[in-house]
Amino acid sequence: MEEKYLRKGSLIAIVIGFPFGLIFTLFCSYESLFPPLTQLVYISDGGHFWRDWPIIIPLFLALFGFLLWHAGRRSVKSILYKKYGIVRRSINTSIFINTILFSTMILYCLIAIWLGSFNGDGGIYLGIFFLLVMYFGVTIFSAFSICMLINYIIESKIDPTNIVS
Repeated sequence: MEEKYLRKGSLIAIVIGFPFGLIFTLFCSYESLFPPLTQLVYISDGGHFWRDWPIIIPLFLALFGFLLWHAGRRSVKSILYKKYGIVRRSINTSIFINTILFSTMILYCLIAIWLGSFNGDGGIYLGIFFLLVMYFGVTIFSAFSICMLINYIIESKIDPTNIVS
């Protein structure tokens, strides 16, 4: 019975969360719709994320889909075993997904520095700082919006008689 709910939780997380992640990724793409981000990309020479479009963005979205799948399963387990309330589950989901995604972006920047791909004028450090600031903003925003919605819908789909006391 638990496996049925785990599959359902993963599916709900992907169906609801992935479109938002796709929109956010496109929002932050090379010719960003967010002017401060566009300026930061040019200052830091961070266009490597987007100049390598054929490989970087699909891999990033695949990682995002996997993280959503896993986060949906974690939420179901938390509900079934009455570990946390909806707010804490939402915060945990947001922290889990965003920590791995933003760590991956920062790791990519560090590898690019190591390979000498950036122009070396110090702007990349501004880019990494911006990623850290953006991490906190996105984590807080997504915890109280999309992750809350995902956890609410998952919780509403679980039969209360199957919850372990």
